[in-house]
Amino acid sequence: MPNTDITPAMLLSRIKTRCENDFPFFVRYFFHARKNIKFVFNDHHYVICSDLMKVYNGEIQNYILNIPPRYSKTELVIILFTVWCYIKNPRCEFIHLSYSNPLALENSDAIREVIKSAEFKQLWPNLTIRDNKDAKGAWATSDNGQFLATAAGGSVTGFGAGRLDEWDESTGEFKFSGALLIDDPLKPDDARHDPMRNAVNRRWDETIKSRRNSPK
Repeated sequence: MPNTDITPAMLLSRIKTRCENDFPFFVRYFFHARKNIKFVFNDHHYVICSDLMKVYNGEIQNYILNIPPRYSKTELVIILFTVWCYIKNPRCEFIHLSYSNPLALENSDAIREVIKSAEFKQLWPNLTIRDNKDAKGAWATSDNGQFLATAAGGSVTGFGAGRLDEWDESTGEFKFSGALLIDDPLKPDDARHDPMRNAVNRRWDETIKSRRNSPK
């Protein structure tokens, strides 16, 4: 017999708790909300999710993921992990870069759509995007979290990733507060050419990595 004592409010509370504490569950729930289809996990998806949890916990820094196209890299790392981090810490500050400004903006818009969705509002009604800062390329949460999306060669002046207070050096306490997210810094064809690779590597050394606020 079904348990008729479970109310809709109790069910939502359970879903909320699972989403906050179980990233793969969060992926399944919100991928279905986004696409109206089931996210089918393969072994590599669990590896990526495990790695992202280690990034969130401060156990991994400077994470690099190299896998072929269509293996869910952008969906997991850029879109859903970013949203999950905001529900854990709405003050997160992210910078997202890609070789293409339209691609970076498309990913940013996908994140905004999840946060604005009815399914998300059911669970976290107080976490919203500010009306006065709600553009595809730069937006902020109601708790003053920040998100900037642009091309890898674009301007990131005035923006930082992570927060200065996320790591207390005296106590060793760490609370994840954002990251630099770089998804395909070069077009596939450009990756074959030394001048293009050298240019994006110089961009990293001379500009991008200095945008990290946190020592983590």
